[in-house]
Amino acid sequence: MSTEQAADILHRVRVNRPRVHCLMNSVAQKFTADGITAVGGIPSIASSVDEVGSFVAKADAMTVNFGTLDADRRKAILLAVDVDAVYAAKGYLQAALQASNDLRVGHGRRPVHHFPRGWDLS
Repeated sequence: MSTEQAADILHRVRVNRPRVHCLMNSVAQKFTADGITAVGGIPSIASSVDEVGSFVAKADAMTVNFGTLDADRRKAILLAVDVDAVYAAKGYLQAALQASNDLRVGHGRRPVHHFPRGWDLS
C-alpha cells in the first residue's frame, strides 16, 4: 500500500466516521477502542448478550478477538457473528493448509523466503 492510498483511507475514515463494534478480551478492548477513536472511527464495546445484537446492527464494521474469552463474551460473539461464515472460512483455511503440504518451493539450499536478494533467478 502506498502512502497516498493510506492517506486516502484515513481521510475516508475521518469523513465517514464508521461505527466499529469491538468484541475483545478485557485487555485488548480499551487499546482497540482508543485506536479506532484516534483515526476517527466510533467504537462500541458492549459484550452483554442483552445488548450486543443492537450494537452490531448499528455498526458499519466489527472486530473480534478470540483470546482469553470468558463464557459471556463467547455467547456475545455467537450472537454477533455469522457463524456459518466462520465455519466456511475455517474449512477453506484448513483445505488451503492441507494443500500447502504438497507444495515444493526452491531447491533446498536455504529458506528461500528469508533470502530474496540471494535468489538465483537465471
